Amino acid sequence: MTWQPAPGEVLQIRWPIEFATGVSRLVEGRRSFRDTDRRDIEAELQADEAWPARPEFAVLDASEQREQRAVNGMLRWVPAVVGAIVNLGGPSGVGGGREPHGPRESQDPENEVEDFPVMWAERGALARNVPWELDPDRVPRRAGVALLATDLAVTDRSVYVVGYGPKSPDEAEVLWSTPRSTITHAEVMPCSGAHPDLRLTFTDGSWIRLNAKATSQAKLLVNAVNGASRVISEADLTDGQRAQVTETAKRFKVDAGLPRVFTRLPSGLVQAELRRSSHRTGQSVSLCMTNDGSPAAPHPDDM
Repeated sequence: MTWQPAPGEVLQIRWPIEFATGVSRLVEGRRSFRDTDRRDIEAELQADEAWPARPEFAVLDASEQREQRAVNGMLRWVPAVVGAIVNLGGPSGVGGGREPHGPRESQDPENEVEDFPVMWAERGALARNVPWELDPDRVPRRAGVALLATDLAVTDRSVYVVGYGPKSPDEAEVLWSTPRSTITHAEVMPCSGAHPDLRLTFTDGSWIRLNAKATSQAKLLVNAVNGASRVISEADLTDGQRAQVTETAKRFKVDAGLPRVFTRLPSGLVQAELRRSSHRTGQSVSLCMTNDGSPAAPHPDDM
């Protein structure tokens, strides 16, 4: 049976997420779980919350961090030197000496460069209640394929983590939920990999860090949690917007019987998602419109 929120709740967005992963040199490929004294709380999670074990990630001590920084400092010169050699032949040289794109400069180096917590919580804090299934290192695998996937679902009242087999997203079950009132703030964390992470901070100061593997969806999730965007009904559309939706649906042969989702973005633009398949992850046509129905590009803070 397709998962739906409780009666009376309006689903704002649902999208695959998992705990984020470090990308800076000292924490690349790692994630940690800390209390506010930066102690590792793996053992407590396993004892208190029955989390499965996984390899422990210890913070490098001061001398190890100094040594690693020295090595990294030397390595940073390598692409520039190679680029200079390549460019000796002039501006037409192949490669141009460009360094590969990396994460943006960290505004929180303690938690992104020197360590990489995806949970920051004292014993009993709200963040400790999130499910272990968010951690890809703990999810069982068969032939290298994860046997469980997780989505973050945001309604006008609550935030859910739902889990499902990777081939059956419609047969999801709730692994965790919390009222939106328990989350004080959601934010995009740009010091990430190819796509920005998002951090959810709870009323007691604890927080978790997640990745949605899509830049636009990370912003949409953050906007939904913060209440900056909201799903509206088709009756809330202007005449011009309804006409644009009808014309777009006809052009792309969208089944009129499938659900359509309309979201008012922070800028005031309306995004329409017209599904072309009954499957949740099936193809869809997305359209962003002004009040008169004219197509428009989303603003930077929208998605």
